[in-house]
Amino acid sequence: MLQNSKAQASVEFLILLAATLLIITIVVMMSQGQVTSVQNIKDQTDAQNSLLDLSSAAKEVYAQGEGSKKHVYIQLPSSYEPTNSSVGNRTIRIRAAGTDHVAIENFKVRGYLPATPGGHWVWVVSEGNRVRIGDAMMELDRNRIFIVMECNTTTTTSFSVKNIWSKNINISTITEWTNEDVPMSGVPSAFSLSTNDIHTIDLQFAAGPDSGGSYYGQIELNAVDETGSSESVDIPVTVEVIACGQQQPTIDILGPFITWMYHDPSPAIKLQPLVMFVNASDVLTGNHSIKGCQIDADNANNWTNMLPTDGAYDQTIELSQYNYTNGFVLGPHIIRAKCTDSLNNTGPTAYYYFNVSEIDMLGPIMIKMNHTEWPTTLSNISIAGITTDAYTGNNNIQTCNVKIDSGLWNTAIPVDGAWDSPTENLTYNVGPLGVGYHTAYYQCTDSLGNIGGIYNDSFGIVDVDMMIVLDRSGSMDWNVTNQTNNNIVSASSTGWSWVKNMTVEQKNGDTANLTVETRASASGCTVYYNATINGVQVATGSRTSTSYGSATTEINISNYEPPYTVTLWLKKVGSSCTVYDRLLSVQQLPKKMDAVKVSSKSFLDIAGNNILAGLVSYSTSATTDRTLALMGTSNQTALKNSIDALSPYGSTCIECGLDNACAELVSSRARPLANKVVILLTDGVSNVGDSVSGAVYCRDRDVVVYTIGFGNDVNDVELTNIALLTHGDYYFAPNAQTLTAIFNNIGR
Repeated sequence: MLQNSKAQASVEFLILLAATLLIITIVVMMSQGQVTSVQNIKDQTDAQNSLLDLSSAAKEVYAQGEGSKKHVYIQLPSSYEPTNSSVGNRTIRIRAAGTDHVAIENFKVRGYLPATPGGHWVWVVSEGNRVRIGDAMMELDRNRIFIVMECNTTTTTSFSVKNIWSKNINISTITEWTNEDVPMSGVPSAFSLSTNDIHTIDLQFAAGPDSGGSYYGQIELNAVDETGSSESVDIPVTVEVIACGQQQPTIDILGPFITWMYHDPSPAIKLQPLVMFVNASDVLTGNHSIKGCQIDADNANNWTNMLPTDGAYDQTIELSQYNYTNGFVLGPHIIRAKCTDSLNNTGPTAYYYFNVSEIDMLGPIMIKMNHTEWPTTLSNISIAGITTDAYTGNNNIQTCNVKIDSGLWNTAIPVDGAWDSPTENLTYNVGPLGVGYHTAYYQCTDSLGNIGGIYNDSFGIVDVDMMIVLDRSGSMDWNVTNQTNNNIVSASSTGWSWVKNMTVEQKNGDTANLTVETRASASGCTVYYNATINGVQVATGSRTSTSYGSATTEINISNYEPPYTVTLWLKKVGSSCTVYDRLLSVQQLPKKMDAVKVSSKSFLDIAGNNILAGLVSYSTSATTDRTLALMGTSNQTALKNSIDALSPYGSTCIECGLDNACAELVSSRARPLANKVVILLTDGVSNVGDSVSGAVYCRDRDVVVYTIGFGNDVNDVELTNIALLTHGDYYFAPNAQTLTAIFNNIGR
């Protein structure tokens, strides 16, 4: 019975477990389904909004006329399918999550949408009879051809095609022109263009004796690249021929073209007065004066006369206006306009699209805020962000102010140099901050004076415990930069002879030592030398000896910026002899050790008195010259004195320096919550111990190592590996000036 009871309990437990697992599975599946559903809705919304933004911009620039353009920001969803999305003919298609979102325009569109999901800025450009959206293969300097000529004459015109694609393209042409009275020639059947190349097509027209009136056709350009991507562009061609025996003024049967339209104010505000402007030209359609223009809103067929802005219709180009004193209701609107010339020829109707919004009374918002990563008391803190008025009126940002904690407001800086768009990146340099939590506040204003809300971003600042680790090996006694020419040269003339040049690539200060080694071939013969920089004498001297001897002159190089050329000239005084030089060198002061002392002490001044700092120096072995101490005045002075006391000798054991420094940073003198940092400097290559072992020792104790290579003899790979192993950075200083800048940068 007991066994049966246990067996029954086991079965019941298994059933209960299975039921529980089934319920969990169902819940998980339902949750996944909900997550998928939410993501799908978001993707469809992003795709539809992107389509509407592109379509609205296309209508706007098309109505405004050729050359107008607009920069549109779109957010393509993660499920965006670029290979199934397109711009062509009269259709814009965005496919996302298996669904096509399509906008059909009443004009042609062309171009390529972005190749990846995410946020993108896209140019929408009017090309007169079509609109280009995004990238394109071809760019034309003329989007239509219009010619006026007389019968029995020939005329020429041209247009150019530029490859603005990232790949080479091959272009074929199809010409639709069947007018025998006015033959057209000059269109090549095909041509190729490399990226940014331009091809000019010269067209010739010959009007026969029986020709007269208007002739129409088009040139179709079809481009394809190596991947099979393609694009097609049509260029309408219109030729107006004055028939033989007909007076030119009487053949004008075409009305004026409207070249562009705009409204004021922009953006249009609900039920606020709005002025529409229309610019018309008859220059290419008869060259007669404009007689008048009419306008209609929202296809009401209520055509109303406009007024010339200059007070009279008496020019072939006129700007007209009409004041809608009561404005428009919210939403999209369409304006139609047409103009008539003095021969009563009415031109084609032009269309203009715009949207009316509520009056903008809202200021910009912050959509992103950030600050210096992992800030410490040693950091030079910068804050930055992105502000936009795109959702609160779409006016330009006028200014942004920032402050830290309860401090004063300060003006931020636009990253692109000007507050001139509805969305702006901004930055502000705060400088060092004390330990603890801090809050950065942001507030921006748009061009209408609307002040946005106050946004904030909080972050913490931690202490730094730091060991300075300085190389005092024998090579640190050398000058920072030695430029040498060891070629043996000679001269046999009693006049100055040029013998060698040497280019100096680096500069460490304002003084340097210039050394030459000379001799004569015979006794009684004197060698004279003259050294110049860029033609200016900097050193001169003489020597009478048959063995080589050196002469060193301290020269002033403050007026010479590298690279500069040092030239050596020789001459002899004596007969039957030759003079020689085997060395020309420029050793730039200061010595490496002296430069390091100056830069590291300057670093301590910048780092401030809130850090704990100490000193380790190393050559064949290492010593801890100063243990960790808070950098008050007395401790900082003591540390600087220890730096000044260093003397170069011995080999280079980077591992020794790292071991000593990291041991000190985990000693009882260190602060448990402080960031632990080592700044290690060397002028050479580790030739004692294993520097990687030293780096691992530091990494295992959560110590970050910043490495500085000083001079041209360092091993960049070794120092980079030490920094990478400990999550630090490597800096290279070719000269003393750069070394000081590096120390100062770390100190800030």
